[in-house]
Amino acid sequence: MRRGAVALILVLAAIVAARAWVAWSHGTYLSYAEGTWSALAQDAARGEWYRPISAPTGYGGTRYWPLVFGVHAQLLRVWPDVLATGFLMSVIGFAAALAACFAAARALGLSRDHAGLAVALFAASQSVQYGLLAIRGDLLPLALLLAAVASARRAPLASAALLALAIAGKPTMAYGAVIIAASLALARDSRALAAFAAALVVSLAAALAAMQWLSDGRALPLLLSGTAAGGGWRDLVNAPIALARGLRLAPETALAVAAGVAFAVAAVARGSSSPSSSPSSSPSSSDDGRRLSAIWFASALATTLAVFATPGAWLNHFGDLQAASAILIAFAVADAARSLRVAGAAAASLALAAGIVVGAARAAGADRSDRLASYHAVLAWLDRHPGEILADQPMIPVLAGRRPFIIDSFIFRANVAADPTRLQPLLQALAARRFVAVVVDADAAAATPDGLMLESEFGPAYIRALLDNYRVDSTIWGRSVFVPNVR
Repeated sequence: MRRGAVALILVLAAIVAARAWVAWSHGTYLSYAEGTWSALAQDAARGEWYRPISAPTGYGGTRYWPLVFGVHAQLLRVWPDVLATGFLMSVIGFAAALAACFAAARALGLSRDHAGLAVALFAASQSVQYGLLAIRGDLLPLALLLAAVASARRAPLASAALLALAIAGKPTMAYGAVIIAASLALARDSRALAAFAAALVVSLAAALAAMQWLSDGRALPLLLSGTAAGGGWRDLVNAPIALARGLRLAPETALAVAAGVAFAVAAVARGSSSPSSSPSSSPSSSDDGRRLSAIWFASALATTLAVFATPGAWLNHFGDLQAASAILIAFAVADAARSLRVAGAAAASLALAAGIVVGAARAAGADRSDRLASYHAVLAWLDRHPGEILADQPMIPVLAGRRPFIIDSFIFRANVAADPTRLQPLLQALAARRFVAVVVDADAAAATPDGLMLESEFGPAYIRALLDNYRVDSTIWGRSVFVPNVR
């Protein structure tokens, strides 16, 4: 059994490495979100943290918090290659998340072997691997949360600081406070709980103050305005459906989450039928670890549902659920009861096998795109045309070394939907023929104006202004490059 598990883990590691090589070399996951993260890092490297939502120099507005792109910015100061440093950030986040998952599993009472199984189950998820393949800000905050949980009982002050950093990278990591508070409450250590709470408040206040200072007071108002990203009560009600639809695209995570639900219920049922535990510095002396894992899973599930109540949520947000599920499955495999051991082994085997099959299929298929080649083809045209550009994909001006006029098209659309007057500066810029080129992710020569309006990132008024003032110069790999009309 152990040899089989080791063989599966080695195969999984080989597939993850192959996926990274293929995806990085093809630029498969360098989409608009990666362009936004990279543009924020480039701005911060130049000393500009969070542009105004609207200004003569372009549009700011984003819901991405600063820790990850701030670290990326520091790397850019010494190595000004946005892709190389971005992928380095991805490797750091992935490795840190795996190490922190192991540490958290051990702190909860799992043996080395079972903690290693939890790490393998965690890494088998496409959502976790996505953090390695793309340039995003999900894994490093999750690694900090896992480290905060691992250190909660031994060093509550350090745990608070780690959690505050995690929140500065991704605000949904605040659910970690529930896990840590539950851990200290189960240990009946009220002094440590009070120290953790006080240190977390102080650490968060310091982080928020630093954000405000670096951004000249723009960060918090801007981030709060983009929190819902245009979502409403209907999205909140439909969040379970959106979550279920997302899980259909990640079968290994769906299996792990289904098992997590069952094992969390079993842990709670066992906890309610057993006598109270005595104070302990380690969850391993009782069922504390299992109960705490169940609380973790419930907190992660509630947080993920909240995330899927906002438009644009994607598979990268399943990492928290995958970590909680992986630890619950590992606890089942380690259980003294034969029925739970068998169920845990079956769940672990199915989730690992699904992760291997889906990962291998994507390495052979979906990971092999021509996205980076298409960017380079556009860049070759732009090299001959210096000046300011506008592009649907912010990655294009980022790679061209030019400042994106719109840093986050998703939030831009939400802001314009909330207040249509915010579109005026863009329309005025087009009317003034300000841009040397406008790059649209569509073959405009083969499309009708109505078709372009339906597909446009920025709406019908934008397309009308574009067609009135610009003409198609080239179509490059399906992208249209517009240049100003001759006056």
